[in-house]
Amino acid sequence: MLWAFFEADFKKIYLFLHSIELVVLFWLIVMFFRNNMLLLGVAIGYTQHLLLDNLNNKIISPFSYFLGYKVYHNFNPDKLFDKVKLKKMYEKIKKEGVL
Repeated sequence: MLWAFFEADFKKIYLFLHSIELVVLFWLIVMFFRNNMLLLGVAIGYTQHLLLDNLNNKIISPFSYFLGYKVYHNFNPDKLFDKVKLKKMYEKIKKEGVL
């Protein structure tokens, strides 16, 4: 995915599933279906994924995990990502031969 960010010139990036609002909505659904262990497990995993993303991802503004922030900035990647840090990370990965 990272290489595609540099190889293509994206005007907008839609990351709907990476939003705190959906975590809240998902937990409300889990509370409604209290006895559904599958939903509970998915909710825990989804919440953990976004929490760890938010804590460890230094190339994205923490506000980028809010759907409202993305909508406000019209899904413009220049407003959502720190392109300087992203490019450094991309070059490092490319140099190490991972891509």
